[in-house]
Amino acid sequence: MLGQIPKKIFSDFSCFASNKIIDDVKVFVKYKDDVKGTYWYSKSAIGYKNGLEIEVFGTKGSVLWTQINPENIILRKINGEKIILSRDIKLLSKRYNEYHQFKAGHPIGFIETMFNLYLDIYKTLKNDKKNSNLPFLYNMKVGYNTIKFLNKLNISNKKQKWVNF
Repeated sequence: MLGQIPKKIFSDFSCFASNKIIDDVKVFVKYKDDVKGTYWYSKSAIGYKNGLEIEVFGTKGSVLWTQINPENIILRKINGEKIILSRDIKLLSKRYNEYHQFKAGHPIGFIETMFNLYLDIYKTLKNDKKNSNLPFLYNMKVGYNTIKFLNKLNISNKKQKWVNF
């Protein structure tokens, strides 16, 4: 999401269930320019429903998006001001207009996402582009780095120490 590749990774896996399946993963990541990240994946966090939350903190504020409330992004400014941005096609960049087949608030997000993914694959194949610049389509390098990231999580957990990416 930040367009950066980690420099170092530390992870810790836990098994809280009786079947010894890993159900809680905590990850700490160091990026360039002293940027740090924390990831938490859990199936055992009591009180949390299945869902995804993404929060990014910067020097001037933060941004929060939650799967449980997918139509809104919450901006928090350094002065304490809180702004809620709702998805509305009119507010989006014209570049993304073609990716919205349904009006804001329509509960069809997963199907729309699959439509957009396959549309970008089609456009890439039709135009025979090796390096696509389409927002819903990733290249082999991104796929490789994702698998490498997951592998480094496993290595770090086994060694219980920071590992280089």
